[in-house]
This record gives sequence, C-alpha cells and structure tokens, in this order.
Amino acid sequence: MSMQCPSCGSTHIQPMAVVHSGGTQQFHATHTAVTSDGQFVQGSSQGSLSTALAQHCAPPAPPSPLRFIGAYGIGEPAEFGKNRTLRFSGHP
Repeated sequence: MSMQCPSCGSTHIQPMAVVHSGGTQQFHATHTAVTSDGQFVQGSSQGSLSTALAQHCAPPAPPSPLRFIGAYGIGEPAEFGKNRTLRFSGHP
C-alpha cells in the first residue's frame, strides 16, 4: 500500500520527524581573537541550526510546569476580614 498526499496526490512524502532531523544540524565552533593590547583570547560556541521547514515539522515542546503550579500550586489570594477571619478573594 502506497501512501500519498491528500492534497495533491503525490507519493513523495516523508514523516515529519524525518524532515525535522534532515533540516537540523548541531555545531560547535572555537573562536580566536586578538585584543587591542595584542593578547590572544579564545572562546567557543555551540548550538543547533534548523531550516524553516524543519522548525515547522519539529515536535511540540513539552508542557511547562509553570502552568500547573500557577493553576494548582499557588491557590487563591487570601486576606483577613474585619473580624480577623480569613477570606478568600471572590468569596464574601
């Protein structure tokens, strides 16, 4: 069974993971420079480069734990009422 594009009918299709990995490369570079007083300095950089298509085909980012903490960990703001009773905002 041959798979094909539902829009154009082409059989030249690839999984998104293959497109993403094919358009992404890792790099590591070492830099050497001369300062104004004649000293040599070295530095390095590393990272990854991706094509626009590879970025589009990237898997979704994992959910941030901050949304969970904000929704469930902090709770409602509270204040003390006139009778020194604890009231939660939004409740009389």
